[in-house]
Amino acid sequence: MKTYTFDFDLDAWISGVEIDADSYEEALEKLRKMKFEDIVSEGYCNRFDINDIDYEVEDDDDDYDDENDEEDD
Repeated sequence: MKTYTFDFDLDAWISGVEIDADSYEEALEKLRKMKFEDIVSEGYCNRFDINDIDYEVEDDDDDYDDENDEEDD
């Protein structure tokens, strides 16, 4: 089995994020401090696209090649 490591640009449309604050600046500061994980888990992410994908592949330490893996499946 191989391990793939990805780096990419995530373009997401986020809507309906509600933040209680005394000013626009304070609300924007709170928004910028939010973790993306929290935004997604709260259901604010309506759709997203993954762009500009870079990756690295690391093979496992097995002594046989990938063609043997495919034949076993």
